[in-house]
Amino acid sequence: MFILFVFGALHIILFWSGDVLNLYAILGLLTTLMIKKSNKLILFLSAFFLFFPFYDQIFEYIFRILNFHPEIYLSNHTGETVRQVIRHGTYLEGVQLRLLEYLSNIPMLFGFLAPIAISMFLLGLYLGKNKIYESLESYIQKIKKTMVMITIITNAYRIVFLFVLPKYEIYSTEAFRPIFIKLMVLSDTAMGIFYLWLIGWLWYTTQWKKVLVFLKYAGRMALTNYILQSFIGLILFSSIGFKLYETLSPSETLSTAILIFIFQVILSKIWLRYFRFGPLEWIWRCLTYKELLPIKK
Repeated sequence: MFILFVFGALHIILFWSGDVLNLYAILGLLTTLMIKKSNKLILFLSAFFLFFPFYDQIFEYIFRILNFHPEIYLSNHTGETVRQVIRHGTYLEGVQLRLLEYLSNIPMLFGFLAPIAISMFLLGLYLGKNKIYESLESYIQKIKKTMVMITIITNAYRIVFLFVLPKYEIYSTEAFRPIFIKLMVLSDTAMGIFYLWLIGWLWYTTQWKKVLVFLKYAGRMALTNYILQSFIGLILFSSIGFKLYETLSPSETLSTAILIFIFQVILSKIWLRYFRFGPLEWIWRCLTYKELLPIKK
């Protein structure tokens, strides 16, 4: 986990301020403390971290005690100055901006993303401890009705949140707005779980398995591909490359993302034909086990 944290820190400095690896490293370390705990406790904590509604207030209190004011880090920047640094600034100016962006985003990372992530880590731990993967096909069928029902309900709320509630004054009130936002977060999380279930259902019950099978190559090199996406983004959007930041339409941006991912799937398949691990996965293993592990097949 320490090595993963270092990967994350380098990722922030070199490529992108939106890194989650360092956060995952911290939460992963905490998750290991729960491995021998009871299933009931693990599930309870997973639900608690997901549904607890007062993270904003807690972190505001902590920041006040620490005299930490994340809003000051980008106080001298506007949208235009950020755009200028990314598209026309030097690489070192980009590094400085990424560090400032990361520091200013700490409340979102630890007050918003961390609770959802630790909840999902614990849910994954529960499923792993109970070896759900040994009967995954039957488990996916078993929860089908539940997943579909939850998805219908949460997506109905997403529509209400985006298109109905903004028309009413209650949407903007200090008392109710945090509740509406929390329900939206829960709905988004439910949608993420639904995507996972849907991939599994398509794999076991349809002919889509022939298409989905190619995703395993990118998955086996997840760390490498995660960092590679940021490197490609740096080349495409920043001053050291094509300077395309905020120049693409939504459809062009989506098309670019899809093409990059297809490229990564193909690249991963070719790489794994000759090597046992992705390059960064291999470095992570070598540093973890403190020995030079063989990488060629």
